[in-house]
Amino acid sequence: GRETMSAASIPPSAVLLESVDSTMLLWLRDDRQIIGVLRSFDKFGNLVFESTRERFCADGMYADEPLGVFIVRGENIALVGELDSLEVPGCELVELETVKSLVQARREERTHREERRAAALKRQGLEVPVSEFGFGPFEK
Repeated sequence: GRETMSAASIPPSAVLLESVDSTMLLWLRDDRQIIGVLRSFDKFGNLVFESTRERFCADGMYADEPLGVFIVRGENIALVGELDSLEVPGCELVELETVKSLVQARREERTHREERRAAALKRQGLEVPVSEFGFGPFEK
């Protein structure tokens, strides 16, 4: 009989090979969204992007900050996928500083909230490591 491969048996590098030269969205473990053209990758899942930008989204608005060439260690990637469009449906493209300041304020708020929770747990005798990315087990 003819053998077929299940999706689970396809190596990730085979999927990435088909995506070289495609525009990709990366969602990093530190909650940043990166968009760029995939140029190369290695067996460790490290990726090289060109024409890269960081996307900031908040309150129905979005903006992109150009980054240029971007190298990402595989261990820092939470999600990666191809993009059909650079637009965000239902959101308005605005000036970078308008939305970037909102996103940064929310990240700082989340970090302070995590630090307060860790301190409260420590007072009760529980140790919770604070994430190096500014948020931990309590937040997405």
